[in-house]
Amino acid sequence: MDTLKENINTLKTEIENFKCDVLIVDNTKELEILREARNKILDERINDIKQDTSNNVTLNIGGKIFKTNKRTLTSTKDNLFCSLLEKVTDYSKEIFLDRSYKQFPIILRYLRTHDKNIFENGDLNRFDLIDLKRELIYYNLFDILPLIEELMQNIIEFVSFEWNCGYKNYGTNRLEDLESRDLNSGFAIMSPGWIVIQLSNEHLITRCEIGGYGGNTTNFSPSYGCNAQILTSIDKNNWTEVGRLPSNYSDRFTMINLTPSRCIYIKISHSSYLGIGFLKLYSN
Repeated sequence: MDTLKENINTLKTEIENFKCDVLIVDNTKELEILREARNKILDERINDIKQDTSNNVTLNIGGKIFKTNKRTLTSTKDNLFCSLLEKVTDYSKEIFLDRSYKQFPIILRYLRTHDKNIFENGDLNRFDLIDLKRELIYYNLFDILPLIEELMQNIIEFVSFEWNCGYKNYGTNRLEDLESRDLNSGFAIMSPGWIVIQLSNEHLITRCEIGGYGGNTTNFSPSYGCNAQILTSIDKNNWTEVGRLPSNYSDRFTMINLTPSRCIYIKISHSSYLGIGFLKLYSN
């Protein structure tokens, strides 16, 4: 009941704030028409909320609680919840599913909005997409699978590397650790620092997100690598500079727009020490 009151109060606040959205309308009649249309939409939403409360659903996905309603869960045809909720007679009881909850927030968001763009924001790495695909199959949400498979094909994977040499006591110096956003793992490279990373396929690179290595700030500064060159190559013989690390490079994330370049290899080169805690390449 408290949630219902909160939702209704929120919608009433929207009505009160509506005048701020239409200040550009000079004609009084047009303003009134717009206000009436907005009020009608909000009234319909209030009625929907009132009706949905009787079908509220509490899901326990692998130990994590999600609260939603029957209409959201059955908003796509023939998914798992359509069959599951047909057999539910008491919606006040928690429904437990022994699945990983990691990808369920984005699945639930899709069921609420039907917006496929939420899968394309760049936050999902290769392992996330594999995990998400597995969960979509389980929940019988096959309409999204072609998009997920396309995103998996476009993921830019690192398959091997060459470098100047790293320190034994600093850095983990493994490619897979460049996917971690904690910046406490990655590469700590001796001077002059350089690393060449081979990609899984030829890609058009337009941006990179990068962060400095911060795993041992006492002995290895996170700023090592500032102004380093970013170069690309198809054959590892002919290199083209497509950008540089910023002068304030540190153990924080930076998105760098690169000169678009098709490549199989990417090289980051510095005249002194070089640390990389995170690296992600983008093709759009």
